[in-house]
Amino acid sequence: MEYVDGEVAFSNLTSKDRYGKFSIVVTLDEEATKKLEGQGIKVKDYQGNKQRAFKTTYDVQYVDADKNKQEGELGRGSKVTVAYQLGEPYGEYGVTTYLKGVKVVECVNPAGKGDVFEVDTTEIDNSDIPF
Repeated sequence: MEYVDGEVAFSNLTSKDRYGKFSIVVTLDEEATKKLEGQGIKVKDYQGNKQRAFKTTYDVQYVDADKNKQEGELGRGSKVTVAYQLGEPYGEYGVTTYLKGVKVVECVNPAGKGDVFEVDTTEIDNSDIPF
């Protein structure tokens, strides 16, 4: 089993994506990028950030730092450790990775459906509004 740390860009850990897989895309720092590339894993560049997708058709162990089972998707920017298994090299696509688990180190709640600004209304103080 291999492990890499990163920040969540997208997650589908509680329901399968449109391709029928559980998946997570993580943004990687330089150290994590070098580790994956050293294993023959292709890392993509997205708007100046290095990212890698990890996928599986099987259930994923999805826990917090204390190994308590998690529910719900992760918000962009959540810090995670991804457990993955190396597969075989696949031509120009590099070494295949199989998602085995995700440990949440620091959680960011995702925006609600249709909430493009992710406003936390609990922090709004309306007590001094005169109407």
